[in-house]
Amino acid sequence: MTLIKWKPRHLSINDFDQMINNIFNDGWNINSYKTNDLPAVDILEDKTKFELKADFPGFERKNISLSVEDGLLKLAAVQNNDADSNYTINERRSGNIERSFTLPDSVLPEKISAKYKNGTLLINIPKAKEIKPEVNKIKINLIRFFINYCLVNITAP
Repeated sequence: MTLIKWKPRHLSINDFDQMINNIFNDGWNINSYKTNDLPAVDILEDKTKFELKADFPGFERKNISLSVEDGLLKLAAVQNNDADSNYTINERRSGNIERSFTLPDSVLPEKISAKYKNGTLLINIPKAKEIKPEVNKIKINLIRFFINYCLVNITAP
C-alpha cells in the first residue's frame, strides 16, 4: 500500500471578497471566511440572549480560554503535538488558535457563561433588558407669556 499525502484545498479569498466582507461586517462575522486557524462558529439570537457555539475538536477544556476585554469576546486554545516525534504525515492542528468577536452594546459581559462538551464550546451571552426612555410632556404656555409681556410693556410709563 502506498501512502499519498493529502493536501486539503484552502479557501482562497481575494481582495474583492475581503472588501465586500468588510462592507457588510456587523461585528459578529469578522473574518467569517473559514481558514484552518479559526474554530468554526455558529451564533444564535433570541430575545434574551446570544448563543455562540465554537468547535474545538481534540482540545482539552483546560487548554481553552475565553475572555472579554473592551467589548471584544476572545476565544483561544492551545494544543501541542509531540515536537520530538518524527511524523511522516502531520495534519492535525497544533499550536495556538484564536477568534474574536465585537460584542453588541446590548449584552451583559459580566454574566457570560460557557460549557465545554464533546469538542464544542457553548457560550451563553445574555442581553440587557431594554430600557425604554421615560417621556415627560411639557405644556407650553406661549400665548399667556406673550400677553403678560405686552401688558407689562404697554402699561409701563
